[in-house]
Amino acid sequence: GADETGLGRWAWVKYRGRNKSFARVISVYQPHRPANENLHPKSVYRQHQRYWMDKNSDLCPISHFQDDLCSLLQKWIKNKEKVVLLIDANESISDSPLRTRLESLGMISAYKTKFGTGSLPATYHRGKDMIDDIFTTKNFCIDRAGMFAFGDGPGDHRGLYIDVDLESFIGRDEYTAQRIQARRLISTNPLVTEKLNRLFEQQLQRHHLHERIDELYRS
Repeated sequence: GADETGLGRWAWVKYRGRNKSFARVISVYQPHRPANENLHPKSVYRQHQRYWMDKNSDLCPISHFQDDLCSLLQKWIKNKEKVVLLIDANESISDSPLRTRLESLGMISAYKTKFGTGSLPATYHRGKDMIDDIFTTKNFCIDRAGMFAFGDGPGDHRGLYIDVDLESFIGRDEYTAQRIQARRLISTNPLVTEKLNRLFEQQLQRHHLHERIDELYRS
């Protein structure tokens, strides 16, 4: 799925896991307000601004973005879905109002969780701050988190990644098949072995077990 306004602010994938478990991964781009809007008439921010003006709204596109995103996340979280949010915030994410709003929904930064509240590397090659992050809900496990060096990915940002425990993310089987250990004849007497095999084969034929096994396999 994607941003229903058509502005391209986010896109997501929904996974249906075991035991009626649902999870989503959403990739998000927050527009950046240019210092001089007159010099950037084709910026994402100005495009969004014109869209909202056509909708008779003079609210800042960033406010629209945060309100709509948090409303969407709140709906998913209320349904007990597991959510991974990958965001290019276009601003320092460590002390932004958006982080506060995401944390108020119960989401946590994978990097803050793994590396603490100290300063982390810049994620844009011409920047000084961490403007990208990965937030998750608390109802599954993250094993690792990390960043690539600049140039190791396709763009001008660092590649960010987390290693998710797949079983906790998409659920586990509700039932486990218990495999029964077969009872076996222990005898060195060939007459006993022959008699047992003959009686066993008679029971297989009497109860049509070969046919029933084949039917079970086909169905």
